[in-house]
Amino acid sequence: MPASSGVLPVEDDKNNNPNPAAVVRPPLISDMITTSIAESASSCKDTYELKDWEELQETLARASGLYNDDDLLGSISLLRAVIHECHRFLRRFPDPSQFFSRPVPQRERDSRSPDPVIGLEDRLWDDTRSSGLVDKWKTNIDRMSTDPIPDSDDQSHRHHESPTALHAVLGIALFLFGNIIAQNTTLALSREPTTPSPYWLAALDVFDAGNNLPCHTGGNDSSDSAADDDWRVAIAWGRSLVSLAYEATKSSPPPSPSPLAHSPSSPRSHTQRYPPRSPLATIAALRMPGTAHSRASAQELLTYAADQFARGIFHMPHSLPHAARPHELFTLASEVLAVAERLDDAEARRRWATWADAVFHQMHIEADVDAWRARIAVARGRCWLAAGSARADEMEDALERDDVRVLQSKEAEDSRAALVMAISFFDRAKGSASTDSPETSLTDMQPLLAEALLSLANLTADVDAREALYARAQVEGGEAVRRELGPSPTSSGHTLTADIRMDES
Repeated sequence: MPASSGVLPVEDDKNNNPNPAAVVRPPLISDMITTSIAESASSCKDTYELKDWEELQETLARASGLYNDDDLLGSISLLRAVIHECHRFLRRFPDPSQFFSRPVPQRERDSRSPDPVIGLEDRLWDDTRSSGLVDKWKTNIDRMSTDPIPDSDDQSHRHHESPTALHAVLGIALFLFGNIIAQNTTLALSREPTTPSPYWLAALDVFDAGNNLPCHTGGNDSSDSAADDDWRVAIAWGRSLVSLAYEATKSSPPPSPSPLAHSPSSPRSHTQRYPPRSPLATIAALRMPGTAHSRASAQELLTYAADQFARGIFHMPHSLPHAARPHELFTLASEVLAVAERLDDAEARRRWATWADAVFHQMHIEADVDAWRARIAVARGRCWLAAGSARADEMEDALERDDVRVLQSKEAEDSRAALVMAISFFDRAKGSASTDSPETSLTDMQPLLAEALLSLANLTADVDAREALYARAQVEGGEAVRRELGPSPTSSGHTLTADIRMDES
């Protein structure tokens, strides 16, 4: 899966350093807490002000920069600080939109109920499926509206933030945290899950909670933020779902489930307890009743993700800094494609490969052609290869029985057309690689081109055309293809294996 964080980079520092994440700076968050997010931590500060919110955003940006630079240890330490700080925010404002809303007049403050606000730690649900669970959850959400006003005297910032801004920060931090654990499980601290899925599921809980804030569900959103629909939330929401879909395609489950991990085939339980004042316990309290992401199939998760991506792309500004919009599109499409290539169902593989191709095509229209040409060509070639080979795999049994009539079917015709497209895109990538960035590797692409040629040859009835495709496949694929074809490729009919790619798992 691509390693992009999906968070916009921070601006260059005062010395015009193009990589601020590499600059050594003092901790951004006052009294920064980097202990396990599965354990409670005390803070000496009870108030939450504008300065705290700005520090929180800056720290997430720096953590994202370190993540993009492959400094996983440095990034995860800052992400812990972000998650703990978000937890402190939620303890102060269980409904974070109150912090970002319009200033509250004094007479309105005086009319508020003096009853104390229920803290998130006190709303941890019992392990029960009683009919009153949903009502209890709704009651807790409704009572959030009596939260105290923000501590900051400067009200100007509130009109420039989405009501879900805090949920965006926390959800993205959890998403990145899961990505890091997926790459290095040893970075998990005491009681933190050692598999990535629990963090992605927690991110979904946070996004769901943000989507169901009283200001949204009650129609009383007083924010006049230009970003009525936070596109960053939608993109991170979709990418979390795609990450879970990728995990669901793996042939074997994790060797030892973590405390928060749940099998995709079994419902999530609420039996696991964390210290009531820990971040993970607070996030568990945000979970809406009836969520079933952990039980969804990879195809269902992709469907949910596509809905979020559509929302995020629609609201994503076209004037993002540092060519961030093409980068966002390329990242999310690449992650969907990575899942599509692993799906067992041929029609689902074709559907999601063509979905990813549509995003790459949109990016091709918007992006700097010279900077992205080869990468887009390789990506679109992979899409058409996945779509073309999906039906080809189903035809192998018939071809092995020498039933060449299958080559005259509509499915075979569609597969050949898709594979021709794949070969065309790979050829374009070869022609433009010299002008593209060094990230484009022809060494990695040539096995894909050879696979497309072999798949097309297997579906070609004309002997001469098939021989020509086999010959070119040997040139592109090298020794690996020559070993598979053997001394006389035509003697083996149409049963050659086309999957000669290196293991991408």
